Amino acid sequence: MIHFQDVWFDYSPEITPEEQWNLRKISLSIQPGEYLALIGKNGSGKSTLARLCNGLLLPDRGQVVIDGHSTANPDHIWEVRRKVGLIFQNPDNQIVGATVADDIAFGLENIGCPTAEIRERVDYAMSQMGLTAFADRSPDQLSGGQKQRLAIASFLALQPQVMIFDEATTMIDPQGRAEILQIIDKLHQDGKTILHITHSLAEAMKAERILLLDQGECCLDFRSADILQVWEPLQQYAVDFPPMLLVAKHLHDWGYPIDIKHRQPTEMVEELWKLHLKK
Repeated sequence: MIHFQDVWFDYSPEITPEEQWNLRKISLSIQPGEYLALIGKNGSGKSTLARLCNGLLLPDRGQVVIDGHSTANPDHIWEVRRKVGLIFQNPDNQIVGATVADDIAFGLENIGCPTAEIRERVDYAMSQMGLTAFADRSPDQLSGGQKQRLAIASFLALQPQVMIFDEATTMIDPQGRAEILQIIDKLHQDGKTILHITHSLAEAMKAERILLLDQGECCLDFRSADILQVWEPLQQYAVDFPPMLLVAKHLHDWGYPIDIKHRQPTEMVEELWKLHLKK
């Protein structure tokens, strides 16, 4: 689905030493239907990688191939962008319509979608994102979480194969963040390929696979279920471990091999009790 082949990129390649380029030696593949999280400190290259995925940026070396289409080929760029939806940190940067329905319809009109099909796709996207009741409302009247859902709906209507969330939960309150994470889970369950860029390891653990960028290079690539196997390297990169994960790690060290991906304390307590009864 997405293939990076020895990709190098910098915003000023003519004057920046190679060892300081924004991205260096990136080779990775994301398979159809996969849920990948990308973590790393500010300035590690996460957002740059996201923009390379849909051709907003082009590699200085190597190539990015989306479903067989090179992003560097101008004849393929619109096909690439139809396949890859990119949700930014600030939804206001993506909202253009006077109403919620108009905003979702905007992209469909640009690709020449028939009027009847536009209505069907807009209605479907609004229903999926819980925005039907806000169809005629100005986006300015929406909450931060609702605006982010609108940004997702606008891409969902275009029926992309890949959805990239670039720090999409950063600027919203905890309730809105939980709603967006549930939406990401549902999109994955519906068969979408997901790339979730986040500072939060707790959020990243919801993915099947986690990639860590540091100073422009891919330093770790592991299954989230195998996080205990890369615990020490993660500590070396100053990753902030969420409390639930720290508790799970200690329980493993004490001989209680509980599911490392528990999301709620009640789930962990229930499994711990069952393990205790078996001893």
